[in-house]
Parts: sequence; structure tokens; C-alpha cells
Amino acid sequence: MALVGKLETEVEISTAADKFYKIFSGQMHLLPNICSDKIQGVELHEGDWETAGSVKHWDYTLDGSSLSVKETVEAIDEENKTVKFNVLDGEILKHYKSFRVTLKVTEKTTGGGSLVKWIIDYEKVKEEIPDPESYQDFAVKLANFIQITKAKRSNAMAQIAKMEVQAEIKASADKFYEIFRSKGYLLPKMCPNVIKDLQVIQGDWGSVGSVKQWTYFAADNVSEVSRETVEAIDEKNKSVTFRTVGGELAKYYKSFKATVQVTPKVSGGCSSSSVKWTVEYEKLTEGVPVPHKYMDFLFFLLPLSKDPIISELEQLGLVAGAYDVGRQQFNGAFIISTTMAKEETRMPLPLPLPLALTSIEEELEAA
Repeated sequence: MALVGKLETEVEISTAADKFYKIFSGQMHLLPNICSDKIQGVELHEGDWETAGSVKHWDYTLDGSSLSVKETVEAIDEENKTVKFNVLDGEILKHYKSFRVTLKVTEKTTGGGSLVKWIIDYEKVKEEIPDPESYQDFAVKLANFIQITKAKRSNAMAQIAKMEVQAEIKASADKFYEIFRSKGYLLPKMCPNVIKDLQVIQGDWGSVGSVKQWTYFAADNVSEVSRETVEAIDEKNKSVTFRTVGGELAKYYKSFKATVQVTPKVSGGCSSSSVKWTVEYEKLTEGVPVPHKYMDFLFFLLPLSKDPIISELEQLGLVAGAYDVGRQQFNGAFIISTTMAKEETRMPLPLPLPLALTSIEEELEAA
């Protein structure tokens, strides 16, 4: 019996080739939501969701057993809609010296839909190991399950929406922008009751494409973890756009982007700024709630009691002299524009904007 082998199988599905291919080339974090009985988790370890060389960890169920695997994307061929994966670790390597999987998706010329081809190249540890037909069957079932799920979703109303909130702060636009532009590592110290930890997973603190992991409390004192990548930086307009690539948010939203824009203002000779947060999201299902708690999180990063705020900021060398005025100034409303329904809903916003400080220069200079 040969140690080296190859298994090939092709399945016809009704899903368009572009849509199916996109899941495995850049949206694998959605798989636990699409087929939770087969895939319980996909987490990013290195890189991002769309680049060759990235590393991901999978938790999955095969033949009734809970297993895990770590794989890297060896190659992505956009033109031919092909992705190649190489297994780095996990139970698979107890039986196979090497294990590579290639996915190729081809648009059907007639009748719509596409052809999905799975190719498994493997080398057994010893001759007695069976051919990996169970993994071949897993891949076929996965393709069929995805087409059914996506067909159901295509019949439902799209859950695309936008939330915006804007307020004035008594802080320099340059200094406030600098925190989210390149000094995010300050946030756990400035907002310890909301942000527990913030780490760079890939890249650095100030470059487009960098990936960071946030550990935070969004609501009800429940800790969550999410990963985001810096999608765009606009120095001229002082704006930064973050896109979620994994973690808690990805369990409920197909896409989730947050953009912060800071505009300088001059009033009575005092330095102040207008800060605008924009969140664009698409729900995975109609039952997913509007992300009010995440909009709250973006603004209310400090404790809500006056004395603790002043105490903590004084320890950091910051001055929060505008707190009471801020509580009045920052009363406003969320404006939620639902793309499909073209409706607006207003939510009361009775709390102060985070970092509504007379000065944040000392903390930035100390860094």
C-alpha cells in the first residue's frame, strides 16, 4: 500500500462561484455560523483572513469526535478561484506526515451555480493508516451545507445598516486622533474599566493592514475578545477605519467596520474637536440585534461615575475639568440608517464622550 496518495472529488452546487470562493479565500470566520454542527470555531493566529501565509486554528467535529487543526494558506489564485491549505498541527498529523487541501471553484457555463473541486494530497505515517476518505466526505458535506445556508439567506432581507454619532470634546484634534491612529496601546491604561487588553497580532500600531486583538467589556460586565485590522488611514481628514476580522463580533455580523474622524474646532480661543464615529455592519441573521452596545463602547470608554473618572485621570497626569459640562454637551441621539428600510431610529445618548479632557498631551508625551 502506497504511503503517498491523492483524493479528488467534485460537487455541483447552486451557489455562485464568486460567493462560495470568497468564504474560503477571505471569510472563513463565518463558517462556525454557517455550519456550527461541523465547525465550532475558526480563529486567526497569524496574518489576516485574506492573505497567503496566514495561519488559522479550527475546531471541528468529524465522525462524532471533537478535533482541532492549525493550517496555513499556501496560495491564493483569484483568477482561477483556487485556495491551497497546508496542515501544520492537529490530530491529522498523528496519522499523516503531510496533508494539503486544494479548493477550486468554477462557474458553470449553463444553468447557474458552480462546480466545487476538493483535492487532498497526503502522505501517511505508516501503511496501515486508511486513506482520508472521512475528510473527503467532510468537505463534500461542507459544500452542500453552505449552498443550502446561503440560499436561505438570499431569500431574507439584507441586514445592512449604518450607525453614526458625533460630539464635541475639549481636546486637541491632533492628540485625540493620534491615540487611534498609532497609540492604541494607551487605551487599556486610560480606560481600564472598559478595555482590559489591546495587543498587536500582526504589523505595528500605526500601519494599514495591521491586526490587533481587543479584550474589552462591551455591556453587562461581560468580557469579549475581537480582532480588527486597520483598513484605511486618512491623515488629511484625521480618520481611521477598522474592520473586524475575528472574535465575538464575527459570530453575529457578516461585516463590521468602525470609522473614527476627528475635526478640529476653535471656540473662544480654546482647543476643541468634533469626533464622529461611524459603524457599518451587516447582520448574519435577522434575529441579530442592532449593535447599540458597541456604539456605546466606542464612546463611553471610561467609568460613568464622576469621582473615579477624575481620580484615575489625575493618576495619569490628565485633567478632566470639563466633565459636568460634557455630560450636558454630549446628550444627543444615535441616528441609525437602515439601508434597505430607509428608516431612522433615535436612541437617547445621556452619557459623556470618553476622553472629554481638558488635556491629553501629558499622557501622549509620556509615551
